[in-house]
Amino acid sequence: MSEYMVVGNGPSREGLDLNKFIGKLPVIGCNALARDYPDVDYIAYMDPGVRRELDDMGFPVKRMLIPTMKDEFEPPEYGVSRFKNNAGVFAMKNAVMMGATKVYVLGIDCMYKTDNWLKNVYSDTDNYNVEGVHVEDQIRRQKYVDWFCSVNPKVKFIFAVPDSTYGFHPIVAKNITGMTFESLEKKYA
Repeated sequence: MSEYMVVGNGPSREGLDLNKFIGKLPVIGCNALARDYPDVDYIAYMDPGVRRELDDMGFPVKRMLIPTMKDEFEPPEYGVSRFKNNAGVFAMKNAVMMGATKVYVLGIDCMYKTDNWLKNVYSDTDNYNVEGVHVEDQIRRQKYVDWFCSVNPKVKFIFAVPDSTYGFHPIVAKNITGMTFESLEKKYA
């Protein structure tokens, strides 16, 4: 079994020290995660500004998951309206392509019923314009993440949350489960 971790930048991941996992399983971070965790195995990004930032900080190109033109938009199999893709699903796709059979997902907060589900730990910093994030966007992202998981039924996606009070928006995919950070930390202690 090949286990990977995908780390988004939703506020739910705050307080979890990702250094506990780096070196124990491949960790794919999204966008600006390298600001705080430069030793992450890979960074998946979608925006040219994030790429410039990674280059400026000296993040190795061989550890960047660089989107192709095709990757920049949701796949046509998902629907007629091809919206801009997001780094979270792009990271999950790369984990699957690398052979993951189990993916721990953190900080992809569109999946959770919380007050913070529209926020990002890097809100209002370089390359993060929060004015463009709306409820409709997050609902669409949640459905897209759910769809992506459902079309990869041989992979188990485990969404890790700070505690058991987190609830999920409705999920269709049968291969999505949840666990707490405490359980995840015990597994990799």
